[in-house]
Amino acid sequence: MTTFHSMILNVFRVKIFLIICLLVLSCNEDEDRFEVINKLRGVGIRADKPVVSGASTVNLEIIALLPAGLTVDSSEIYISDRTLKDLQLLITLNNDATHTQHGALNLYQQTATVAVPEVSKAYLAAFNGVVKLRYGVRLKAGNEEEIMVGDIVYVAEGSEALSWGAHTINVETPANGGTVSETVNLKAVLTKASDEIVKASWFVSSGKVKNPKSLDTEWEEIGGGDQTVLLAVYPKKSRFFSYEIRSVVRP
Repeated sequence: MTTFHSMILNVFRVKIFLIICLLVLSCNEDEDRFEVINKLRGVGIRADKPVVSGASTVNLEIIALLPAGLTVDSSEIYISDRTLKDLQLLITLNNDATHTQHGALNLYQQTATVAVPEVSKAYLAAFNGVVKLRYGVRLKAGNEEEIMVGDIVYVAEGSEALSWGAHTINVETPANGGTVSETVNLKAVLTKASDEIVKASWFVSSGKVKNPKSLDTEWEEIGGGDQTVLLAVYPKKSRFFSYEIRSVVRP
């Protein structure tokens, strides 16, 4: 075989290899899409006072999703070794965990409290008047575990941030308890309480979402039977996490 023919054959082999790799990656992407809940998934932690000034007690609600039939076996305090000790908060988990089935998914909820200590003026000055205090929880379901962390934002007395409030979200479609086809429009309206960047994320029980970060998108290839969709919003500054969940049926 000539050198030229060998080069052509090698190029052909490389092209075949790249095509196979792309096909495998495409299949893996569809099978392991982040928005599809096929295992334990922490969604967010909602705080009644995510921004505080002075010593405070903050109430938390831990939200996670699991496929129906799975439950969270245990929850425990998680302390990150990447967080300075002075900026680490310990949470007290309440013995009130619940699992509520919504369509094809279980919604896990548990409350907790965080005792926020007084932060010194020196710390406030060092962090330009905004100190982020971190807390965490570890959830376990069978062989799976999920670590969820959050921040309480500590600011100086009189800070404008203390006036921030929770944003309002309304999932317009699909309607709760409604019937859907293989493809359905996902649409929500976000009403902001203050001007800030808010990230959104859809979570579903099957199929795929064309753009999981958009408030107006398409849910495609929906499986048959009971199904679930949840929209979570994550404000960048105020930390007022919130969510809406809907149960639907695909005949």
